[in-house]
Amino acid sequence: MPLHAETRANAGGGRRTLLRGAAAILLGAWWIAACASTGAAGSDSSQAAAADADFPPAADFAPTTLYLVRRRWHIDVGFDTAGLRAPLAEVLRGLPGSRYALFGFGDRHYLLAKHPGAPELLGALWPGAGLILVTALSDSPQEAFGAAEVIELPLSAEHSRALQAFLWSSLARSAPGATMAPYAAGPYDASAYFAAVPRYSALHTCITWAAEAMRAGGFPIRSRLTLVAGQLWRQALKLRRATAARALERQDSSFRSSSIAGGRVAVIADHGGAAALRDDDGGLGGGWRRTAAADAAGQ
Repeated sequence: MPLHAETRANAGGGRRTLLRGAAAILLGAWWIAACASTGAAGSDSSQAAAADADFPPAADFAPTTLYLVRRRWHIDVGFDTAGLRAPLAEVLRGLPGSRYALFGFGDRHYLLAKHPGAPELLGALWPGAGLILVTALSDSPQEAFGAAEVIELPLSAEHSRALQAFLWSSLARSAPGATMAPYAAGPYDASAYFAAVPRYSALHTCITWAAEAMRAGGFPIRSRLTLVAGQLWRQALKLRRATAARALERQDSSFRSSSIAGGRVAVIADHGGAAALRDDDGGLGGGWRRTAAADAAGQ
């Protein structure tokens, strides 16, 4: 190999090594920063305890439905607004007339950028401030986003309270007891951004937060390192299938019980009819024979 070619090859190899090293350093720094943020990614314990104390007891709640809504790579959690209780219901004060409310988490810098692009997207990988987007719907989530993009899961009264308390704990307030006010207008007519307590990062995304919300609602969802929509969506689909299977089992069990009870009633009715036909000596044909003889005599 000529000397100048070898020199260029060595220089090229050196640049590649330098680039790989820089990439490794950046990746390591990002990983450390992101991991450091995950300890405070969710609401801290004091905030969560305060949020829980703000809510009435579970007896004031009713069983309801959780709506999981997929918007491409993003996932929201939502409720029928009739199931929302104070103080979480405060977020709908400026969004009247809504039948459903969706809650989603995201990176503040990216969401508020006028023309988000690669710099904002890359910036969202680093730990940073988050926002909660509240979207009010007058139509059902299925009508708004398509049936294939919505998963419905039942919530008990107790779990509805726990999930709403989690959502409330994710909303930042200027002071305890302060009125909840939007941070900025949302991207849609009936939507608003609220400052978030959790921080957004590559290891605590909108999907991680949605998974944490579901865990708060009593669902056996894996939230740690659940980072993209497909991961959470597959878990939710399994839950929906399991819920449907349990409902069918209960329905089948109820049907079998009612069938057995109905059979017993029929047997009792048959015995009652037979008893009415018995003659004095206890036989089953005497009454019928007397009736037949009377009919013959009348002809």
